This record gives sequence, structure tokens and C-alpha cells, in this order.
Amino acid sequence: MQYVEVEELIDRVINEDITYQQKPLELRYQRTFAVKSGVNGLLEVARQTFTEANNDALQLIKDLEGELEASL
Repeated sequence: MQYVEVEELIDRVINEDITYQQKPLELRYQRTFAVKSGVNGLLEVARQTFTEANNDALQLIKDLEGELEASL
């Protein structure tokens, strides 16, 4: 396989705007969305589940902050 072929394969699958992140949460998001949309249907389901779970966790934190009158 030639260098150009490998580069084309990577370009078809990996998002161009992905950069390395150092913070754990940002790194998790970066890894989750590094592969372009439409490459794998099961990955799309996993991303949606990941996004919903994170949104639910953030909402729970906001609710607890209000209930406890504290910053979490």
C-alpha cells in the first residue's frame, strides 16, 4: 500500500479538525467523534448514547447544585 493510499483512507474515515486534547473529558469527546459520521452505523448509535448520557449527567449536576445551593 502506498503512502498516498493510506493517506486517502485516513482522510475518508478521520475528521480533519481533530486535535489532541489533554483534559480527560475533552479527550473522551475527541476520541468519540474522531471518526467521521456515516462510516459505521453502530458507532452512530454509540455516539448518540454517549451524548445523551453526558447530557443527563450534566443536568443531574445542575439539579443537585440548585437543590443543595452549592457549586459542584
